[in-house]
Amino acid sequence: MKRLFAAFLALSICISSARANDITVSAAASLQDVLRRIGADFSKSRPQTRVNFNFGSSGTLQKQIEAGAPVDIFLSAANEPMNSLAAKGEVDLATRRVLARGELVLIAPRGSKLRNLGDLRLSNVQTIAVGGAGVPAGDYA
Repeated sequence: MKRLFAAFLALSICISSARANDITVSAAASLQDVLRRIGADFSKSRPQTRVNFNFGSSGTLQKQIEAGAPVDIFLSAANEPMNSLAAKGEVDLATRRVLARGELVLIAPRGSKLRNLGDLRLSNVQTIAVGGAGVPAGDYA
């Protein structure tokens, strides 16, 4: 969280003076909880700066940016939207950073005998929930 807060602070300094009091952050929906906390902390340290969030799927946010949406910070949950924007010159490569990484986890009810992903092959497993195709959680699965 400190790393993301530092990135907010550094990037806010780079924003043009015409919009110096607003920062628009488009970010993957999976980052909503942590970014709202970071945004609140950031606003305490820089009360003159308003942070506006736009949360959605990384692919949808990519399309918004390609269509001209004003965005100061883009935090994608997957590499492909960022790579595509970079290839089109929509990303300042000097500011591109990997700030966090996601990973696939196994969540099971308390008392379950499931201990690892291989256990999903057991005959008593009836339901598995995964992300849809085209979203990072689905790609991990």
